[in-house]
Amino acid sequence: YAATMPPTPVSPQAAAQMQQQQPTISKKELSDLKRDANKGDADAQNKLGDCYYDGNGVEKSHETALEWFRKAAAQGHAEGLYSVGWACMTGEGTEQDTQQAMAHLEKAAGMGHAKAMRQMGNLLFHHGD
Repeated sequence: YAATMPPTPVSPQAAAQMQQQQPTISKKELSDLKRDANKGDADAQNKLGDCYYDGNGVEKSHETALEWFRKAAAQGHAEGLYSVGWACMTGEGTEQDTQQAMAHLEKAAGMGHAKAMRQMGNLLFHHGD
């Protein structure tokens, strides 16, 4: 029975705590990730943003994470759009901005991103629109 239950949604904070329990990224992996992110690879940009968000292999910085998430989002990367929306919703790395949060979450949700759909529902429930 438990195997058929859907996974419980995880907040970015809980995900960060779980990430801290996992091995950190190697120097080689981080170097490759930075190289690819600087070449414009949206997936690498988003993953590098995750590294900065969690402090995985680099000094933790929500501001720097957001810079990388924005680069991924600008290329239409669904997880990058979600991450920018989350940052705008929570004020992590930027000023809290519900309208910008909703705009980014809506784009990610339109791409089938389930966490973005959930957060849009939360925003609408708590802030109406």
